[in-house]
Amino acid sequence: MKLYYLEREMELLRRQLWLSEQEYGRLSLIAGPRLSGKKSLVNAVFKDKKRIYIGMGGKSESIVLEDIAGQIKKTLGLYIPASFTTVREAVDFLFVQAASEPLTIIIDGIDEIYRRNRAFYDYLSLKWKKYRRKVNFNLVITAVSSFAVREMFYEKESPFAGCLDLEVRTDYFSPDDIKTLLDSAGVKYAPEDLLAMYMITGGCPVFVLGAIGAGAVTKDSLIDYFISDRSGYIRLIGALVDSVLGKGCEVYTAILQLIAGGVRTQGAIEEKLGMIVGGHLARLEKEYMLAAKARPLLSDKLKRNVVRYYLGSQMTDFWFRYVEGNRSYVEMEDWDTVREAVRKDFEKYGREVLCRYFLAKFSQDNPLYEIGGDWEPGNSVSVANPAAGRRPQPDPIDIIAIDRKRKKALIVAVAFGQSGFDKGPLVKRTEALRKSSLYGFNIDRRLFTLDDM
Repeated sequence: MKLYYLEREMELLRRQLWLSEQEYGRLSLIAGPRLSGKKSLVNAVFKDKKRIYIGMGGKSESIVLEDIAGQIKKTLGLYIPASFTTVREAVDFLFVQAASEPLTIIIDGIDEIYRRNRAFYDYLSLKWKKYRRKVNFNLVITAVSSFAVREMFYEKESPFAGCLDLEVRTDYFSPDDIKTLLDSAGVKYAPEDLLAMYMITGGCPVFVLGAIGAGAVTKDSLIDYFISDRSGYIRLIGALVDSVLGKGCEVYTAILQLIAGGVRTQGAIEEKLGMIVGGHLARLEKEYMLAAKARPLLSDKLKRNVVRYYLGSQMTDFWFRYVEGNRSYVEMEDWDTVREAVRKDFEKYGREVLCRYFLAKFSQDNPLYEIGGDWEPGNSVSVANPAAGRRPQPDPIDIIAIDRKRKKALIVAVAFGQSGFDKGPLVKRTEALRKSSLYGFNIDRRLFTLDDM
């Protein structure tokens, strides 16, 4: 995958590498969601340098140690002592080597190490603080969780506080990024084509660029391309989910599939599965980072019955809904049946995706606004908000954006098209807010449709 869109990040990492070779150790963090280009970035910058990759990823210590030993032999022409039994000893060995020659060490998934192996994280921080000024050691670490990054590197009591020399971020393409890429490639596209691209890829760089490179840029060609074994989409996301959840993940998979299918509240999920899932939902949100929860923007923060769950990325939402949701047909490579399910549901599901799209775009364009959804306890679940589920009639308001300083508010309903849209519920709910939570605000009321993409 070409990384021209990460040229600035590549240059910053090269600068830290040069400083580590000329002066002393440098610590760089690459943070971003899964499949956002972190490993590709690392490989592009350090492919011709002496480097050792450490990916623990839930593997046993003996397997990780064996892998490191093989890399040390190939890269440095050295053998680690047979008496070594821990990864710590191998890292100690690498620190010694970095005292005499520049060396890049890449530790993948420091947030997972922090969660599962705190002792190694503490050891690494102490080792780094003690020897970073004495070695030509270019330490590059990656992380997925922004919450863990803040806790690991920016809180005062953190062992690594103040140690970062550089932080760069990778991310999925924003709605505007996708349009720019399509325009740069000379692609003529309709709103439905743009919606299909965002619906399936969620802006994931590897899939957006792969589709453009393959000439899959229309709604139908995108569905054909990704619902097949051509793009690697089905296999790659499946492998990602398996690596995150590990063995015995059937309950988690079932919960994620239900959420993607529109079952958004804890109570509704428990009713479907016939079991308590509070702990599972908490782990999916905080540990695995595959799900997230949301409250109405104007709700009481202490109320629990207004919380709705949704999948953290549009890409995984689509995958669980149509790939995992049609697993038997996928296993038989009956692509036509799966594609037909996507096409049949395109308008209804498309409205949900439009809400996520407009929320992402409005957040990007208006960072000072408070932005969220609006629903009331007791309502059946809504398709309107990306934090909402499915119901025959959506909630009247899908997006609320508030500028409290200037007492301005934007209230939005989202529809696939203007035809048949009933503005009555939207007007009624807006007037209710005007007399309560948004009293005294200058309110702009809008309808967003596919044509507004």
